[in-house]
Amino acid sequence: MLRAINAMSRAEAQLNDGRAEEALVLEKQALASLERALDRRRYFLRTLPDRSRIDNSRRLTGERKDARSWLVDPMSTTGAPGIERMRAVMRELAAAATSHAALDASLAARVAAIDPASADLQRAAVALASASTDATRRTALESAMQAVSTHALAALPGSASVPLPDHSYDGRFGDQLRARGAQRQ
Repeated sequence: MLRAINAMSRAEAQLNDGRAEEALVLEKQALASLERALDRRRYFLRTLPDRSRIDNSRRLTGERKDARSWLVDPMSTTGAPGIERMRAVMRELAAAATSHAALDASLAARVAAIDPASADLQRAAVALASASTDATRRTALESAMQAVSTHALAALPGSASVPLPDHSYDGRFGDQLRARGAQRQ
């Protein structure tokens, strides 16, 4: 293939110089190199990576009615109540930190409304509302982001279980798991 590509490049240079006869000779060399490279007797070893090789012992052994798509439905990402509202407020805080516009009272109110019982969020909202210089604004934004992050982490459950559908362990891995489960019983 490399010889063919090199010959085609040289033929192009000859054509650009106006020497068609020399270019034709090089094009014939390129064609001969391509024919050698793509000969039916040539084969390439390891065309598939090891982990995606087809298991011939299991090929065409299943029932057609059991066939299904490889696409898996996306799992729902249900979080703690109010987590989307906290994400929205955090996005607004990050946008305010990157822009140099003045803070508005509505952003401070949204921070305070996340949890009216949280003293940290209330202090952050007051700092946002009373920020007058760039330094106090920056400090207020950082403390508000920290307070919202801390509250969001506290609102999330310690460890969430991830439900797996029944078909997620199909194939050889699933066979091994089922065999181990049968041995233990």
